[in-house]
Amino acid sequence: MMLQCICRAHGLDTSVMDAWDPELLTDLFGIDLERYIPEVVLIIGKSTGPATERYRYTGDHFIIWG
Repeated sequence: MMLQCICRAHGLDTSVMDAWDPELLTDLFGIDLERYIPEVVLIIGKSTGPATERYRYTGDHFIIWG
């Protein structure tokens, strides 16, 4: 979380990636899964502006008040 705060202070956007495959990390980055256990994948980059499409539901879609 601290790394994400530092990136934001420097004008970078971050996001934690979910549903990733550790085997792909071995292929792409040469990480030895016998030695290291990857727990989180953090995306860091410059923003291109606000997203134009939404693909997540809001909380009101699932929560029924009453």
